[in-house]
Amino acid sequence: MATYSGKFSINSAYTMYLDVSESSYDIVANTSLVAWTLRVHSDKALQYGSWEYTTANVPYSVYINGTRVANGNRTYDFRNYKDLTVASGTTTVEHNEDGTKVVACSASYCTSSSPIGKASVSGNFTLTTIPRASEIVCTSPVAMASTQAVTVTQKSTSFSHILYYSTDGGTTYSEIGRDTATHTYSWALPDITSTIPNADSATYILKCETYTNSTYEGTPLESTQNIVATVPPSYVPTIAITSIAEGNPSVPATFPYIVGFSKLAVRTTFTGSANSTCVGRAVQVGNEIITNTSSASVVDMQFANAIAGTSVNVLATTTDSRGRQGTATQAESAYAYQNPNIQVDLTRADSNGNTDPVGEYLQVRAKWFYDVVNNLNSATIKIYIDETLEYTYTPLVSSQTEWTNICLLDDIYASSQFDFVATIEDLLLTASVSQTVSKAI
Repeated sequence: MATYSGKFSINSAYTMYLDVSESSYDIVANTSLVAWTLRVHSDKALQYGSWEYTTANVPYSVYINGTRVANGNRTYDFRNYKDLTVASGTTTVEHNEDGTKVVACSASYCTSSSPIGKASVSGNFTLTTIPRASEIVCTSPVAMASTQAVTVTQKSTSFSHILYYSTDGGTTYSEIGRDTATHTYSWALPDITSTIPNADSATYILKCETYTNSTYEGTPLESTQNIVATVPPSYVPTIAITSIAEGNPSVPATFPYIVGFSKLAVRTTFTGSANSTCVGRAVQVGNEIITNTSSASVVDMQFANAIAGTSVNVLATTTDSRGRQGTATQAESAYAYQNPNIQVDLTRADSNGNTDPVGEYLQVRAKWFYDVVNNLNSATIKIYIDETLEYTYTPLVSSQTEWTNICLLDDIYASSQFDFVATIEDLLLTASVSQTVSKAI
């Protein structure tokens, strides 16, 4: 309720009040019943005097919403009471189409020549907003391509409505349905994932047009609800480990990966999901991780660290423009290679190879080992005298644990000292042994 008050112009001990209240409202008619009362209150004690009464009818008027709802004459005699109800009544006020309404209210009583003078009041009274547009009820967020129930709650059974949806921010709308018996609709959310490559969700708009008739005539009232539609979880990028190769040029191409030597070169291929693009990827081999932020589909990565064990997992991950991830793994094995080694035994000898402390020949015997690497490896033994290659020998076996004659070198003067070096070279490494041979005489 609202009360508007004003003092009388001659005697301020008298106050006029206009009480306005909303008794009820009618959804179908879009109207409110407004009750009003015009009254006067005296602050003075009851007494007999010429100011407190009049035998002449003095005018009053009341206006509600621009319409005069009361007009008449009324005497007053405040010698017998302190409060006077001049008039009261009700009137029906029509609301705006959207259910809102602000009512202008005013009233006056007496004239300026009456004993207490004249009073006037005015004000604006806001009525209850009458619910007109149907309400939309739908779960949010929901997944694109799913089917959701949408309920429309009508404010009156005499109203009709049409339900629409929009996926482009309200630029265009498509109809879902109209006036089902249960006011519940099955809505198949369209999948627009391919149009939002950089987002994981989109905002759909549900709109309900409410008509205050059953023939969809006139300008409808609109209500909307925003629905967050998420990209279905099936849309994820893929990353494929398309090739793994030897990245250390010192390892023969025919060899398997070698523990402690092989450095992998990994190629990955990114494939987006519904137009998503690559914003980053990472590949891990052992404890080494290489990251790359290129949007290219194919990226090559060369690892700096050698393989540490006989088995290694290659893990590739990628993130797309929606923030979703894809992974791929591939297991590789490596060969536990053993380094070659050689030992030599040197003896001065005669031309027949017999031991001779002052002989001018050198009998060379050796023990050796080299790793066959799945029968892919081979080795060569080389003999050097004072850095000059004197003899080359191809071992018939990969491991020789007994002393074996390699060669008999001549022109080994007893009066000379020289440096002797023997090497065993396989396809990956070289091992050597050196010795200084003193002169015999």
